[in-house]
Amino acid sequence: MPQAIAHILALVSEGGECAGLRLHEIGEGQFGDLVRKLALDPAEIPSPRAHVKRAGYVSNNGNESFFLVPPYGRCRSQALAEAASWSEEFGRGEIRLSPFRALVIPFVAATREAHLARLASGFGYIVNENDPRLAVSTCAGMAGCLRGSTDTHGDANRIAAALASLPPDTSVHVAGCAKGCAHPAPADLTLVGDEGAYQVVLDGTARHKPVGRAGIDSIVQRLAPCSSKADFMRVFGTQRP
Repeated sequence: MPQAIAHILALVSEGGECAGLRLHEIGEGQFGDLVRKLALDPAEIPSPRAHVKRAGYVSNNGNESFFLVPPYGRCRSQALAEAASWSEEFGRGEIRLSPFRALVIPFVAATREAHLARLASGFGYIVNENDPRLAVSTCAGMAGCLRGSTDTHGDANRIAAALASLPPDTSVHVAGCAKGCAHPAPADLTLVGDEGAYQVVLDGTARHKPVGRAGIDSIVQRLAPCSSKADFMRVFGTQRP
């Protein structure tokens, strides 16, 4: 690689074949010659990433852990205190954080998985990786933000129940307002709180143009028969934002 970089610099430096040219000014033929002279190895397509569990019991090469997921990244102080006590009872008194907003208790024996799962679910934690709530991102809504005008968590629960039969890679964002704090990236379905109802955005963010506006009852009713992400276009509109 150092040799390749040196070759590029020589080609574009004073006296080189591409001296004084910007990248977009190099013609296709000339650019092809440049690449061939670098003698780079063919590009390798990376192998697909292995599936990573986001909730429940996870065993990775003998390293057993239990992932406790607070629904939508929020829970009460009592649930946190219980998680701390479980880390002592089922693990080694240690709690870590995962990239998926989960509390991770490492070193949990497989024989104690079911017991911990029952306790954790009783305090509201998600312990099943197939739980449809994992597909939904949402903010505090009107319960914790002056900009919110909808019960985002309650509405997210209803939407998750309606989407239970959809593929696990379906992404839904229930935003309390157009700021879209919980999920700035595009989602298959984004609902933006608007004076008690929702602006509906397909394959976009909270700031993209909506295809319509509806109340939560109407949204849940439309989602109920959906069996694929393609159905969103059919039930909410025919135009993308």
